[in-house]
Amino acid sequence: MEKIRARFPGGLVKRLIHSYTVMLILSLSACTELPKQAFNKDMARDLRTVAVTDHAKDEYFWVTIVSYSQVFTLNLAGGIFAAADLWAKTARVTTALDPKQTRVQNRLSKRLAEGLNSCGYDAEVITFDEPARLDDALKLASQRSKADAVVAVRVYASYVAASWDSDYIPQVLATVKAFDAKSGKVLYEDAISYGYEAAKLYKTVHSASEAKYRFSSVDDIVKNAELAREGLLAGADAIAAQIAADLDPKGTE
Repeated sequence: MEKIRARFPGGLVKRLIHSYTVMLILSLSACTELPKQAFNKDMARDLRTVAVTDHAKDEYFWVTIVSYSQVFTLNLAGGIFAAADLWAKTARVTTALDPKQTRVQNRLSKRLAEGLNSCGYDAEVITFDEPARLDDALKLASQRSKADAVVAVRVYASYVAASWDSDYIPQVLATVKAFDAKSGKVLYEDAISYGYEAAKLYKTVHSASEAKYRFSSVDDIVKNAELAREGLLAGADAIAAQIAADLDPKGTE
C-alpha cells in the first residue's frame, strides 16, 4: 500500500479505492442491462447545435482479473489480498500510461464532436472540471452553452484478464445520454463497449480490439506503454464513431 500511496498521495488513495470498487462491481456483474433508448429522430428533427461533455480530471486505468470475483465472494482474507493486488496493478498501469497523455475521455469527446460535425451538426466540446453524472450534464452544460442538445458521455478505461494467467485486453466502456436542451427530454441513451467482451456482461453495442493490443502481463503493459495507450485510444475512437452513427439524422433505422 505504501507504493500505491507514493503514486497516489493523500486523498487520492481513498478515491482510487472507492472508484475501483465501483468499476469492479460493474466489471463482474454478469448480464447487467444498462439503460437504452434509440435515437428519437422525430423529436430531434430541428436540432442544429450540439454540446458534447468532457472533463479535465485525470483518469485511472483499471486492471481487473475477472476470476478474482470468486475470491471476493468466498474468502475475506483472500479478497483483501486480491484487492490490494489489483490496486497495485492499477497504480502501475496508470503511472506507465500517464493520464496526462492517455486522455481517453477527452479523445472520445473530441472524436464524437468531429463525427457529429460530419453528420451535419454544429458540435462543440464542453469541458467540466470534474466528471459529471449523465443526468447532471444537461444543467451544467446549459450554463456554458446555448446548444440545442447536450450529449453527455462517461468513459471507463481498463485492462482486463479473464484469469491470472490470461492475456490482458483493453476495455473501454462508455455510457451516453443525449438531451434536448430546451425540454430536457432524453433523445438517446446507450452503453457502448470495446475490447474485452463487455457485450456479454452489459448487453452493450460492442466492437472488438485488435490482437496487437493483447498483453501477457502487467509488466508487458508497462514495458509497452505506448502500444497499451494506443489500445485504449483506439477504443475511444471506435465508440465515438458508433455514437455519431447512432445520432446521424440521415442514418437508417
